[in-house]
Amino acid sequence: MKILVVGCGSIGKRHISILQKLGINDISICDISEDKLNQIGENFNISKRFIDYQDALKNKVDAVFICTPPNSHLSIASDVLKKGYHMFIEKPLSHTLEGVDDFVKEVKDRKIKVAIGYMMRFHPGILKVKQLLDKKVIGKVYSVCIYGGQYLPDWHPQSDYREEYSARRELGGGIILDATHELDYSIWLFGKPREVFCYYEKISNLEIDTEDIFSMVVKTEKRVTVEIHGDYLQRSYERRCQISGEKGTIVWDHNQRATKLYTADKKKWEVFPVDVSWDYIYEKELRHFLDCIKKDEKPVVNEEDGLLALRFAVAAKKSGNEKRIVQFSDV
Repeated sequence: MKILVVGCGSIGKRHISILQKLGINDISICDISEDKLNQIGENFNISKRFIDYQDALKNKVDAVFICTPPNSHLSIASDVLKKGYHMFIEKPLSHTLEGVDDFVKEVKDRKIKVAIGYMMRFHPGILKVKQLLDKKVIGKVYSVCIYGGQYLPDWHPQSDYREEYSARRELGGGIILDATHELDYSIWLFGKPREVFCYYEKISNLEIDTEDIFSMVVKTEKRVTVEIHGDYLQRSYERRCQISGEKGTIVWDHNQRATKLYTADKKKWEVFPVDVSWDYIYEKELRHFLDCIKKDEKPVVNEEDGLLALRFAVAAKKSGNEKRIVQFSDV
């Protein structure tokens, strides 16, 4: 299988490493920065290197990984679609909704596999939450609290955070779009939003022109109240969720490396350990995408999921800008 990776930043490098681990030995890479291209060292089996992705697309491949800043995702993906190549697009699908509906429709009309990089769907802790919810062990779900945060300069300590896309509005940065992992798995577990109210702003001294904190309250189509918080400010990495239901509580906490279940009848916590690395989770994600190509199956996180998560983010920003509840159907 031949793979092209467009964008050789931190996530691009990670995917290249995992693809090689999965036995993909024909990998081409592309980046507008020659320095980044050269940083992909001799320990990687790189077939070809390109500065211009249009030139790279002339080199026939089976799939393209789009790992560039969000503001370029859709334009590159549209060109990849014209070539008929399968594609893996890092989240979010785009930074605005402009042109996304047309792209999703065209993907449906063609036999192209599109996966979106929401790797939390492959996290064993979240998968355990999904399993418990499907079994209805806590009965009707009443409310959910989802929390995620990390200090932005610590994300990629070897890079200047001010140059990262997260810090720059023009590139599609900001914590709301960065936190669409949480928005995506919220939809997956608790249903599409019906109403969204969000407050966001920049409150820190970080040298960025994007929002660094948000809090939102969502009412889903399943009548579940979901609170979601995200920020660039936590000095420790935090990722967790708590689900309250009529018969008990489910808690997933990445730092505690566990999913826990409390049921009213047993009146005690049952702990399900989750001790895996991020590379393990990314490997599961990429293996699934490659298998979908080989077996002609639709990826579990596809272009339609990418559109839903993006609409969620756009609804949140619209709510924050207009200081009102936004109906999801209006976005």
